[in-house]
Amino acid sequence: SLEFAALVPTYIPLHYHCLEPHRGLYEDVLHRSLDGTPKQNLTLTHMLLSKQRRRDQNAVLRIDAQRNGHISANSVWIKERVAEVYGIEAGVLLPTVDLSVWEEGGDTPAQEGSDQLEVSDYVVTIGTASWVKGSWETIEMLEGTGLKLMLVGGGSPKNLDRLREFAYDLEVELEVQPRLKQEQLVHLVKGARAVVSLARNEPFGLTPIEAQAAGTPALMVDEGGFRYTVEDGVSGRLLPRGDWTAWRSALEQAADADVRAKWSNNGRASIAKMGLRPDDQAAKLAQILGLDEEE
Repeated sequence: SLEFAALVPTYIPLHYHCLEPHRGLYEDVLHRSLDGTPKQNLTLTHMLLSKQRRRDQNAVLRIDAQRNGHISANSVWIKERVAEVYGIEAGVLLPTVDLSVWEEGGDTPAQEGSDQLEVSDYVVTIGTASWVKGSWETIEMLEGTGLKLMLVGGGSPKNLDRLREFAYDLEVELEVQPRLKQEQLVHLVKGARAVVSLARNEPFGLTPIEAQAAGTPALMVDEGGFRYTVEDGVSGRLLPRGDWTAWRSALEQAADADVRAKWSNNGRASIAKMGLRPDDQAAKLAQILGLDEEE
């Protein structure tokens, strides 16, 4: 769809909000199976995608070269990725999210017809079961903790069957919630020991913000956008991939009521400073396009 920008007259201001450079073109994370094994020869895949990479780069550079062209990343992390992939300096336009539903909602049971889960008996991870979302490693991390994993987002039948078998082998209880109403999701998150993610280089890191708003500890891998939405030991934890001892210690820390309150309060204060309201984004976009100067 970026190539459509070439049809826009150059006198019309044009803004490209880059959520992330196409990961299928520039990384191998989408070309790996659930457990990380390549789906096909990665070198050959990289070669076959070379033409599409050039088209993508040309489309982005064309926008950047226009007098009325503007490019914004959706986080500081993606701004760094845009510089690496395209060699250009992008601005930053943060996402907008209604956090009031996370702060106030959550009176509906997580699953209709089931009893409400007790706080601290489970952790939540959000995202389709895949290598890029770190689903396989999340099961590894929970081995021996006695905590149940609630996976929100589902996945392909093949991947879910493999994940269930892996969880069974490691004696980790797994429940998959492919679709939840917003009220159900909020309720699920509010009752969790923690929201966890081992996603690989997440573009922005909205999950910890939602957890902080809900008052639930956010335990995130120390990568990508999570580094800009979580301050380690202040509003949650940033933890190294593969150090399961550190992760399990953080899960115990997340059970402490005082720690939970501290992280949530600090997280909400940080959210307020970031400016994620629709009005904040609209004002920033007007500034990018020069509309505030015209007024």
